[in-house]
Amino acid sequence: MRLFFKSQILVIMIISVGFNCKPTESVPGSLSVRISREPDQLNPVLSVTSIAANIQNLLHLPLMDYDPYTQEYVPILAAQLAETLHEGGMTGYRITIRQEAVWDDGSPITAQDVLFTLKATLDPFVKSDSKRSVIEPIDSISLSDNPKVFTFWTDDNYFLDEQSFTNNFILQESVFDSTQLLRKVDWNTLKYLNIADSTSEYRAIAQKFADQFADPYFGREGAAGAGPYKIDQWVSNQYLRLKKKTNWWGHRLSDSAVNFAAYPDEIIYYIIPEEANAVTALKDGLLDVIATDISPAMFENMKNDSLLSTKINFITGPSNRYVYISINNKNPILEDKNTRRALAQLLDLDQLKQNLFKGYADRITAPFQPSKSYYDTSLQPIPFDINRAQSLLAAAGWIDSDHNGILDKKWLNKRLDLKLRFVATPGGLGQQVAIHMQEQARKAGIAIEIISKPIHLMLEDMQHHDFELAALADSQYPGPDDPYPSWSTKSYVEDGQNYTGFGGAVSDSIIDLIRHSEPGDERTNLYKQFQKIIYDEQPAIFLFAPQNLMVVNKKWDAKAASVRPGYFANDFKLR
Repeated sequence: MRLFFKSQILVIMIISVGFNCKPTESVPGSLSVRISREPDQLNPVLSVTSIAANIQNLLHLPLMDYDPYTQEYVPILAAQLAETLHEGGMTGYRITIRQEAVWDDGSPITAQDVLFTLKATLDPFVKSDSKRSVIEPIDSISLSDNPKVFTFWTDDNYFLDEQSFTNNFILQESVFDSTQLLRKVDWNTLKYLNIADSTSEYRAIAQKFADQFADPYFGREGAAGAGPYKIDQWVSNQYLRLKKKTNWWGHRLSDSAVNFAAYPDEIIYYIIPEEANAVTALKDGLLDVIATDISPAMFENMKNDSLLSTKINFITGPSNRYVYISINNKNPILEDKNTRRALAQLLDLDQLKQNLFKGYADRITAPFQPSKSYYDTSLQPIPFDINRAQSLLAAAGWIDSDHNGILDKKWLNKRLDLKLRFVATPGGLGQQVAIHMQEQARKAGIAIEIISKPIHLMLEDMQHHDFELAALADSQYPGPDDPYPSWSTKSYVEDGQNYTGFGGAVSDSIIDLIRHSEPGDERTNLYKQFQKIIYDEQPAIFLFAPQNLMVVNKKWDAKAASVRPGYFANDFKLR
């Protein structure tokens, strides 16, 4: 008994390393959350990690946002949704900012702050590539005599323009550009700036601003925004503490949108890379929340612990993520859809669902979330059937002509062996899927070589179309899906996102119609037509939409959200 007690103390001492520099003056309404790694920075224009985005939700506010529980698009800094205008072939989105919206210094949030934020994102010297592409379709931003009113103008006529332009965190110009450098460069000059022209005065201004904007201060202590919390302490690789603002203008709006909720007095994010250490900290009362990075196996083990279940709530909910196997449709081995369907029939996905997710996942048949209203439930999951797979392979012309156990066929006067490379990140879920497929495929005469690569090298190969099979995951926007980036033939280019090579005139036409459609039955029918083509062509093997898993101390009233990170810490209420 004494030996057990000593070992328990040792474990607690090990765990406490992650808390060896605890925040000072912790308050009773303090919510402690585990994150597995430190955010890269908290400047929302420059940050690239999902952990940073999660924390930025509490520091900053966008003009509009998706409700994480209903996925309805709602006004936040904006007083209401945009008024749509049409003039001379252009579409305008007129927006009025809430009169009560002010910065921490009491100055009003105005259209100039919006214009500055988007100019900062547009600046070619600012490292905001992925975010820049979202706002590039804006042709101009017109201000008005009312400093709270402005209009985005575009000739793009894209169905997600309003969301693309308004779902960005707004920054305070007087803080991030105190000398108003970007006011000296108009929108189109900045948009079409020739960065190679070293004589341009505008180039010099854009470069000077970018250098100032990249100051680490704006990514840490200076990352102040219009949101309900502010950074109080940040100790690298230890913790990050946010404190609720007092007398904040948005408190009275907490019932109108989750973005305005601020129930915990402070939120402390503890950086604990190892899952086992985080679980021990939770059991010992040092943590209140583990979410996002908790494995299904650990979740299930904790749930089955009768003692732990008396003080911990186990919460599940839908996610905005799905996992799939990308197939190179242009590879001669895989160009026949019968071959691709045969591969799909070689996966026992019901078994994998239990082994990998302990059942906390939904099988899918398309690149959309099952929770979407336009998801086609009439398309049945592909069954595990080795005999059917063998018949499909025979229909595609595969035989074992040399009796070596591996199928082959003639192609351009040479023999092709049915040998495939399956690329996956090391040690993860993709590796386990690859091993399962390798074992089942061998029974059907297919040889699969598993190659482990870090995700950045995997994506590099895929952008160059140098792969056969690859295990991937995709996180989706909570609004309507745009199939164009991943499934249009126009995206099948070097560095494009159509890795599979899927598509033709019919699917491209449907995608284009979706992108310019109005909400309603017409768009739903287009989505379902697209899914039927995807289902028939089998350009990829769609596996699962994992559920969000979260464990929370019962002293907090919490619920799961359908967007990452699967919860909103500011909306947790102390019981």
